[in-house]
Amino acid sequence: MVSQILRSEKSHDVLPQIDITGIISPLQRAYILSALNEKGAIVLQFSPLDDSRKSLISLTNVFGKIVHHTHSDADGVVAIQTNPSKIQYISANSQDSGMHTDNTFGHQTVGVAALQCIKAAENEGLSKLVYGRAIYDPHSAP
Repeated sequence: MVSQILRSEKSHDVLPQIDITGIISPLQRAYILSALNEKGAIVLQFSPLDDSRKSLISLTNVFGKIVHHTHSDADGVVAIQTNPSKIQYISANSQDSGMHTDNTFGHQTVGVAALQCIKAAENEGLSKLVYGRAIYDPHSAP
């Protein structure tokens, strides 16, 4: 289970995994935001029967509007697809991208970043998350 290997740097405990089926209720929304504020990161597990794209976009009901990216589609989603002619872009290659920031050159500040796994990697596949403010101010971590 993914949530067993993801740990919060602040408290060193397992990140909360929240199972979601269908429409997110106001109670679930409140719990999601509370857990995110407390731990700094959470794992949301949608039903495998749900449409993965709609599930991702439905998070606007919890976190607000999607901030579009130069490479995003009309819905604001950046698809990760291998493209040999654009290997310089992280979203177009299958190489380890190392630590990096998303939307660094964007014109709008991003409050929450959502990463979606549609198909688990056969090897590796572990995402490392860092609370950006903690890099500059170690006392600011959630």
